Amino acid sequence: MVSSNLRLSGLATGMDTESMVRDLMKIARMPLDKKVRTKQTLQWKQEDYRSMNLNLLTLKNKAFDMKLSGVYNAKKVTSANQEIVTATASSAAANGTYNLKVGQLAESATNISIGSISADPGAKIDSSASLLSQAAKFTTPGTFFDGKTEEDTFTVTVRYTTEETKDFTFKYSDSLDTVINTINNDQDAEITLFYDQGTVQDKLVATSKSTGADAILDVSGDLFNTVLGLDNANKVAGKNAIIELNGLQTERTSNYFAVNGINFSIKGLTPGGLAGTATSVNIETDVDAIYNNVKSFVDKYNEVIDLINSELKEERFRDYQPLTEEEREAMSESDIKKWEEKARSGLLRSDTILNRAVSDIRLTMSQTVSGIGDIKSLSDIGITTGTYWEDTNGKLRINEQKLKDAIANDPQSIENIFNNGSETVSEQGLVRRLYDTLDKTIRNVTSQAGSAAALYDQSFLSKSIRNINKDIIALEDRLEQIESRYWRQFTSMETAISSMNQQSSWLSGMLAGSQSSS
Repeated sequence: MVSSNLRLSGLATGMDTESMVRDLMKIARMPLDKKVRTKQTLQWKQEDYRSMNLNLLTLKNKAFDMKLSGVYNAKKVTSANQEIVTATASSAAANGTYNLKVGQLAESATNISIGSISADPGAKIDSSASLLSQAAKFTTPGTFFDGKTEEDTFTVTVRYTTEETKDFTFKYSDSLDTVINTINNDQDAEITLFYDQGTVQDKLVATSKSTGADAILDVSGDLFNTVLGLDNANKVAGKNAIIELNGLQTERTSNYFAVNGINFSIKGLTPGGLAGTATSVNIETDVDAIYNNVKSFVDKYNEVIDLINSELKEERFRDYQPLTEEEREAMSESDIKKWEEKARSGLLRSDTILNRAVSDIRLTMSQTVSGIGDIKSLSDIGITTGTYWEDTNGKLRINEQKLKDAIANDPQSIENIFNNGSETVSEQGLVRRLYDTLDKTIRNVTSQAGSAAALYDQSFLSKSIRNINKDIIALEDRLEQIESRYWRQFTSMETAISSMNQQSSWLSGMLAGSQSSS
C-alpha cells in the first residue's frame, strides 16, 4: 500500500504533476474564493455602516447641545470703564444697564512683623536652612530655641473659621521656607505667608486669603508670635467693598459678586467715590454668538447630509471584486490600492436604511412647531432648503441677515423653534425631534452592522460573517482532502507505471538473452 504522505512527481511518466495538481486545485478552490470575496465585501460594508454611524452620532451630539437653553441666550457685556469694573453674564441675565460706583475696594486682612526678623542686616537668616541653625541670627529668639535639638518639635496653630483651628507640627530641623510652604499649601488655611530676606525691612507678611471686614487672619505659636514678631494685636482688619449699584448703596465682602445672573468684578475706585459719576455696564443679547451656535449646528447637519447622499450615489464597479491572497501577491501595492478603491466603492449605494435615514432627517427639519406663535418654522428665521432644481439634496441654507434680525428681535422664538419642550410631538422643537430621529437611525444601523465596542455582536452583518467563516473552515478542510486525493491518485499512477516499466525492461532483457542463445 502506498503511503498517503508519499508524493511522486512525474518520475515514471515525465508529467509535470505539480502543475497539474495546482491547476486542478484552482478549479476546486473557486467556491472558497467566492466565500472569501463575499466575506471581505461584507466586512467593508460593515466598516462603511459603522463609519456612517459615527457621523450620525456627531450630529446627534450636536443636536443634544442645541437642547441646552444657554445656546440661545448668550449675552454680551460692555463696561464703559474696564479699569473700574468688568462683568460677565449668564444666560439667565436680563438685558439692561447697570450703573455702578465704587467707593472702596474689598481688602484682605494683613499682619506684618513688628520689627526686622534678622538681628544683623548684614547677616540675615537663611530661610532655607534649619531653624535651629539660624537661632543666633533672629532679633527676638526668646526661649524658643533654649535646650532644643533638631529632632524636637513645636506647634503652629492656624484658625480656619471662627470656631475651627488646625495645629501644624514641625521639627527644629525644618526651615522657615518649609513652615511657610506647608501652611500656604493647606487649602483650608485662611492665610498666606511671605518672607523675602532680600527686602530692606526683613519682615514676614501674613495676608488673609479672603477679603472683607470679617476676613480671618489668626496664626499663633512662639515661632510666629515671638521669633518672627507677628503680633495678632498688630493685625490690620480687612475691608468690605463699598459700592452703589443703580442708586442703592451696599457693601460686599469681595470685589467679585453676582447680581441677577451678572458676575461683577470691580477693579478700581470711581473718581470722586460715591459722589462721582457711575460706570455703566450694559447687558444685551449676543447676536453673533447665538448666530454662530445655530450656524455650527447647520454646518454639521449639512456635512452629514452630504456624507449620506454621497454614499447613496457612489458608483458601484461590479467587475472589481475583492482580491484573493494569490491575486494580491501578483500585484504591486499601488495597483492593489487602486483596485480595492473600485472594489469597495458603492457598497451602500441606494441602501434602504440610509435612504430612510436621510428622508426622516430632512422631513424632521422641514416641519413646523405648533403652539409657539407666528414664528414656527426654520424658513421664518431665514433657514431654508434649496429649490428642487438646485439639487441641494436637502442641505440647509442660512440667510445671515434674516437670522440675525430674528435673533436680535426675539431670541426666545429662535429657542422655541429648535428646543421647545412638550409631550406633544407637533409642539416639540426641531432639534428635539431630530435627536429622537437620529437615535432611531443609529439603532437601525447598529442592528445591521453592529458596533466595534460590543463584546459580542449580534448584528445582521456580524452573524453573516460568522456563518461565512464556518463555511470557509469547512471548505478549507475539504480542499485539503481533495488535494491529498489527487496526490494519492497521481502517486499510484506513477508507482504502477514504474512497475510496468520495470517489467517491460525485464521482458526485453529476457528476449534479448534468448535471441543471443539461439
